[in-house]
Amino acid sequence: MSSIKVSLLATDRLVWSGPATSVVLKTLEGELGILAGHVPMLSSLAIGPVIITKDDGSKFMAAVHGGFVTVDQNEVTIFAQRCELAEEIDVARAKEAIVDSPQDLDRVKRNEVRLLVAGKPA
Repeated sequence: MSSIKVSLLATDRLVWSGPATSVVLKTLEGELGILAGHVPMLSSLAIGPVIITKDDGSKFMAAVHGGFVTVDQNEVTIFAQRCELAEEIDVARAKEAIVDSPQDLDRVKRNEVRLLVAGKPA
């Protein structure tokens, strides 16, 4: 399978960069899958997981809370307003936030994504 170059950047750091076979992420228009040869595009990111399938078949996942993605000439650049890796997520705090604020739908969604990335779905 053909590779694409992927860079995942947060406001304060480079989170991940390297070759990949696919990227799946959530835009404001819905879920988007990106493979080699994807048409050029720019889109705003929604709250959701970013799943990168590396060339070796392993997966890299991060919780992204807004930002945007660009695709051009087999390069995907993801600029996240906020990005969290599984080991950075406080699972107990995320679960507590869901229970404490069920009426705050954005807060619930952010914490559900955190739990998904941490491997502890709500």
